Amino acid sequence: MTPIIIDNEPNEVYHSKLDFHSSTRLKLMKKSPLHFKNYLHDLEIPEDDDKKKETKDMFLGTVTHSLVLEPKSFYNFYAISPKFDKRTKVGKEDSEAFQFKNRGKVCVDKDMFEQASKMSASVLKNRKMLKWLNEGVIEQSMYWIDELTGVKLRARPDIRWKNIIIDLKTNGDASPNGAAKSSAQFDYPLSAAQYTDGVDICLNEKTEFYLFCFVEKVNRLTVCCTGCQRKI
Repeated sequence: MTPIIIDNEPNEVYHSKLDFHSSTRLKLMKKSPLHFKNYLHDLEIPEDDDKKKETKDMFLGTVTHSLVLEPKSFYNFYAISPKFDKRTKVGKEDSEAFQFKNRGKVCVDKDMFEQASKMSASVLKNRKMLKWLNEGVIEQSMYWIDELTGVKLRARPDIRWKNIIIDLKTNGDASPNGAAKSSAQFDYPLSAAQYTDGVDICLNEKTEFYLFCFVEKVNRLTVCCTGCQRKI
């Protein structure tokens, strides 16, 4: 199979290609083959299996990513929901009417949208991130087969700029210790390795640096730091 590169591929289309494995899935394999097998067994042909167990914090990260990386198309996929008092009949009816009117879109409550907007603004105030966003390639989908194992893989780097990959992360603590803790907890090095391989194989380009950009959920501090330098 010839490596495939797709520009401007909708996010839901990328995640729907279940025969190609993301780093999110492979992290389950690191736990044990049984974890991976059970995960695949539990899938009910989902529209987006990587988000099957998305938590509130993960959803906040998704919304923030969309605001930063896809601001022009944000409202094509999201609807900002006002507060409804669902304890009342009127509140329930208004909520159902809003969801029906915005069917096909993901509803985001007003408080979360405001938090994500402030986090997004913090990222855009960072001069390096602004430069990379303006000059880099945003969310380019890549598909390839690993030569050693024959496994179909996929990757979708947030930003590519020259020989650098930039990965936007939301967390509660962007300090060195906090970033290291998040990296270990969510196994960012595995993602970095897979994304780097994807760029190397699909684009025949050597990635020299993999950078993480952390933005805090509360203080909205944005910090860019080197995740890893070649060779991963």
